[in-house]
Amino acid sequence: MTTTSDLMRAVEEAWAEVPAPPLLELRLTGWGLSQEEADAFVDLAPMEVDIDSVGFLMAEFLFDLPPEAAAAYLGTFLRAVMQSLRDQERVGVFGDALTRAHLITCLKDRGFWEEVIAAHLTGRRLEVLLDVVEHLVRERKALGLDDGDIGTLRARVSGSLRG
Repeated sequence: MTTTSDLMRAVEEAWAEVPAPPLLELRLTGWGLSQEEADAFVDLAPMEVDIDSVGFLMAEFLFDLPPEAAAAYLGTFLRAVMQSLRDQERVGVFGDALTRAHLITCLKDRGFWEEVIAAHLTGRRLEVLLDVVEHLVRERKALGLDDGDIGTLRARVSGSLRG
């Protein structure tokens, strides 16, 4: 069985070579990013984002990004949730309810799977994502997932495997 720490490292490795997506226009067009959010992401590769920064903790925008950028920064959010889950396993508490909820919402969304994941994730990154989702299902109690969440996540993974 894969541990949360193993999956966190797998996410870091799978997204390590993903470059910073072109987000400069987000800052310039006022696409809803605060200065802190923009500073946390713009010109940073997904694994360079400081997931403890105020900007990251405020940023719940995967749905709002262009699909290629959302696929890149999905790795950032996966890493953050895996780190938080690992910390929860160690000390019993977590402090990222919004990040968790946002990631789970994205992963449950059919459009996100079709437009972001299916269109822009292949190979190792897709394998790691599927492993993380499987882990989230196993850790459902720690994450507060209900049967509906689990059913939807399983359906998205199943659809991805068929596609």
